[in-house]
Amino acid sequence: GFYVTISILGSLLGSGAALAGSLADRFGRTGLLVYGSLFVSLMTLLVTPHMPNKQLFLLADVSVAATTGVVLVASTALIRDFAPQLTRAVAMSTWNLGPILGSLLVSSVASHTLDDHPDWRFQYSVCGIVGLATAIIGVLGLRELSPGLRAQVLRSSDDVAAAEERAETTGGVPERGAWRVLMTPRILLPTLGIGLFLVFYFTRLGFWVIFFVTTHGFTGAQANGLSNWWWATSAVTLIAMGCLADGLGIRKPLMLMGAIGSDRKSTRLNSSHRCISYAVFCLKK
Repeated sequence: GFYVTISILGSLLGSGAALAGSLADRFGRTGLLVYGSLFVSLMTLLVTPHMPNKQLFLLADVSVAATTGVVLVASTALIRDFAPQLTRAVAMSTWNLGPILGSLLVSSVASHTLDDHPDWRFQYSVCGIVGLATAIIGVLGLRELSPGLRAQVLRSSDDVAAAEERAETTGGVPERGAWRVLMTPRILLPTLGIGLFLVFYFTRLGFWVIFFVTTHGFTGAQANGLSNWWWATSAVTLIAMGCLADGLGIRKPLMLMGAIGSDRKSTRLNSSHRCISYAVFCLKK
């Protein structure tokens, strides 16, 4: 019960803190990404696994979750900055490899080390060291576009002159308020749909190992070994679908096919839940 409470509070605080990611437009994406990653890595390595009681562990965990929410928004925006419009599906599938390969790395390390290192703090140490090394690489080598270039979305060479002129006159800031631009059914309905659909993903992310250990009698190493197959398959599929979407020039039919395909072995409750996400998808113009 306490673990579930941590998961819920961390997710809520992380999603709320993601709104702070909008500050990336003002202060830069790389700063939030790099220093947020440094904070998360240091907390994971030095603080969270050494908390003396559950309450302080909860505080450390939700602090990491909040920072992660900001980092996710900043990293998505950074991918958008450097992704040509016509290859956006491949770019976003590459971005999604981050959580997938991170989960694969965690499950792979756990499946090979839990028997020899049963202390759960060892797993936190490995994650912290890897994250810290990655953050340092980001500090040394990651740069971002100027605000004027960030605001441009170019679909063809004909857009270049118009975009440069607009950036000079407006400073790259939209003429309308950001919330007025985003608060439309075209944006909100797909957001609601994918949010409902991802309930399955986050349940799997948080409780896969616990489920197979408590229900089927697996050891922690065995459950993580089984998890390796899930994440590896997801990583391959991500890149394949990104290339296919850009090659065919379509995205929505592939999204709907994936949603229906993943629903075939679901329970009645999950099926009802996903019917809602299908309805939201179909309502999108």
